[in-house]
Amino acid sequence: AISNFTDLEILEREPDVVVNYLSRPSQLDDGYDCLVIPGTKNVMEDADWLRKRGWRKTIYQFLSQGRIVMGICGGYQLLGQTIKDPYEIESKRAEVKGLGVLPLQTVLEREKIVREVRGICLANGKHIVGYEIHMGRTRPTTNSGEPYLRIHGVNRRNWWNDGWIREDRQVMGTYVHGIFDAPGFRADFLNRIRVSKGLKQRPARRGRLVRFREYDKLADHFEAHCDVERILEVMSELK
Repeated sequence: AISNFTDLEILEREPDVVVNYLSRPSQLDDGYDCLVIPGTKNVMEDADWLRKRGWRKTIYQFLSQGRIVMGICGGYQLLGQTIKDPYEIESKRAEVKGLGVLPLQTVLEREKIVREVRGICLANGKHIVGYEIHMGRTRPTTNSGEPYLRIHGVNRRNWWNDGWIREDRQVMGTYVHGIFDAPGFRADFLNRIRVSKGLKQRPARRGRLVRFREYDKLADHFEAHCDVERILEVMSELK
């Protein structure tokens, strides 16, 4: 089951981007340029689900065509080789295989990590802002590739590496939710795809401003179709 749908919401606001949510590997055809595997509520179960449904083979074929695959949080864990659950947090099974497109091993731990983070993407130098909420730690099993982000928490004194990106730059993953909300990062990520398709690059768009405009539209729609004065009267009567 997918969690944190908001990670991809901002991409839907880009004028030349179409976001679709796929449930079957047969839906991932040549019309797609990038696959983003979002957060998951149970990574152990979903690792089995992806493999049994044939997603592993489909993703390898997708990558062989030069496409991009990215994982966020649970999706990042799924891109690795193995996921271990020694404390039976999500499953009675001690270990499951991941998709195997990144050289990573994840161990689920009892402590849940919840924190706001900031930093830079080491692959393009762009600033990012977001948050982590996950159980488990992920470490590389080889030196093939490099960390994707360099981030810090509220206290800037402590910095650490996050995520991983393959040497060919086709596969990357991170624990940071909200990473696409950073205008510079989002523009660079999408422009790489645009250039590969022979399209014109686009400047960064202020994600928060776009979101606020949508909130304004929702407020206008609410006021146009609801009796706001009557609602306020009822609320005052209940006090």
